[in-house]
Amino acid sequence: MARRILATLIGAAALACSSSDSKTDGGAKASASAEASPAKAKAAPKAADKAGEAAEPTARGEVPPAAAAATASEASSGEAPSWFSPDRFPHERVIRNDQSQPHPDGSASSALVLALAKDVTAEACMQTVREQLAREIGQLAEPTRSDDGRLTLQGRHGDYQYMVVCGDAKGQPTLFLSYAR
Repeated sequence: MARRILATLIGAAALACSSSDSKTDGGAKASASAEASPAKAKAAPKAADKAGEAAEPTARGEVPPAAAAATASEASSGEAPSWFSPDRFPHERVIRNDQSQPHPDGSASSALVLALAKDVTAEACMQTVREQLAREIGQLAEPTRSDDGRLTLQGRHGDYQYMVVCGDAKGQPTLFLSYAR
């Protein structure tokens, strides 16, 4: 099951990086369908209410044990993680917002691709991502840099795996967020 989930995440990342840029009609259709479809809107629920409840990491980036247990319990509830929302990240538009149908074994995956402002670097994007994820997850691994300059952060929290990629896709600074149960 873990291999299938990882393959789904990697496939979604590849798809996001090869998706149409903002100058093509395909990108506009993907954005419009993500914003217009009620089913897809459920894939990224509003997280504003949960933002205040998230545990703040200490100066060393650690979440206190009691708070970590509470967020791990929330992660196991089947809801989207609180950080998985376009509202948590500055962006110009939603390129994709996909959610798979649950498999019989209970696994499912979701992916969100955001077009960022032209002046946003991969480093600035990843800094924002790390701040948002640390509120729920706590200690995060260091991101890895690919040959093309993209930064990738992967890990596991509660009952889900996550992957985040920051970098250019066809000349557009892009943020790819995904998680899989």
